[in-house]
Amino acid sequence: MATAGVVERAAEGRLVQLLVAALHEEQERPLAPPSQAGRKPRARGAALERPPRTMAASLRLLCWLLLAGSTASARRGGKTGKRRAHKRAHDAHWADRIGQGTRLYGEGRLAEAAAAYGRAIEADPTQAKGYFNLGVCQAAMGLREDAVATYTTATRRDPRYINAWFNGATELKELGRLEEAVASYQRVVALSPTDADAFGNLAVCRQRQRRLPEAEAESRRAVDLNPRASGHL
Repeated sequence: MATAGVVERAAEGRLVQLLVAALHEEQERPLAPPSQAGRKPRARGAALERPPRTMAASLRLLCWLLLAGSTASARRGGKTGKRRAHKRAHDAHWADRIGQGTRLYGEGRLAEAAAAYGRAIEADPTQAKGYFNLGVCQAAMGLREDAVATYTTATRRDPRYINAWFNGATELKELGRLEEAVASYQRVVALSPTDADAFGNLAVCRQRQRRLPEAEAESRRAVDLNPRASGHL
């Protein structure tokens, strides 16, 4: 990430500053003349004393540290790049399937469109749009029960998917499952309080349930929002 790169560069800069200060201190320190007095001969095989670090050795250490940091950063960046490339390819594959389905649906080839949307769902089961489009195809083919199940899955993937709630409610209404339809239309108006069509369809459901006071109230709301609303009584 960009923030990580900034932090790494700041750390490298601090390391360089510390090393340069140490080198200046080493250069300014007076060298003690070698003294032979009292020096004992070194026993063969005895451990050598660690020589003082020279400027060249310090620079080599600095280069190694910087190279190690750059290599680790490049490795992390490479993994991130691969993940991004994989996601782009994945998204393109899903979008291609959605596009195929939309084209086939526009040509009236509903079964083929449904199959294309099914492949989009296989490519990415988390996307609500694939389920919604499949539900539209199923409804157009008269597969109302299947469409209801598919729209329901779409709303589970995206609980704020208004069109999926509305279409599912409409299929439930046509199937005579009025209480479920009312609940779904109520979700629509909760998400979109100015949806005249949802209030109009609520009025129709209430009328079919013989709950006329509620039907009239929903009808008035629909007409207030849109005088041409089809659901008013």
